[in-house]
Amino acid sequence: MLEYAVSFNGPIAIRYPKGKEDNNLKCKKISYGKCEIIRNGKDITILAIGKMVGKAYVIASMLNKDGIDTEIINARFLKPLDVDAIKKSFSKTNLLITIEDNDMEYGLGASIKKYLPSDKILSLGYPDIFLPQGTIDEIEKKYHLDNESIYLKIINFINKNKRK
Repeated sequence: MLEYAVSFNGPIAIRYPKGKEDNNLKCKKISYGKCEIIRNGKDITILAIGKMVGKAYVIASMLNKDGIDTEIINARFLKPLDVDAIKKSFSKTNLLITIEDNDMEYGLGASIKKYLPSDKILSLGYPDIFLPQGTIDEIEKKYHLDNESIYLKIINFINKNKRK
């Protein structure tokens, strides 16, 4: 993204989150306003942004052990959001999970709920508060953004939607 920003002809903002990114995925060339489909799947879509893309990949592997075929999308941009590509994925899976290390009230989850049925979206991120001091691991655990908590929330969300 830094390489893209340097070549972009105009203002651009890049958010640098605390902690490290466990993302060894190789990304394709970045196109303005376009997301990247990292993994194709048919059961659910995980839409992640920033360092949460690597986490989405780990969680998709956990879900795969349960026979849940997960599509992963790297949103890349919050604005403009690649709504067409996200809608296309959603039309295939009919369930969407957003994961962000961001304020959920104004972030990725809130943005996509303008375009898709909110009862089919599970948004995971931080509440709109000042977060307490702590390590990244402590904060993620406290706000249920660690791998195991996200995995369990997704399983519960899938089961809830099966009963409907």
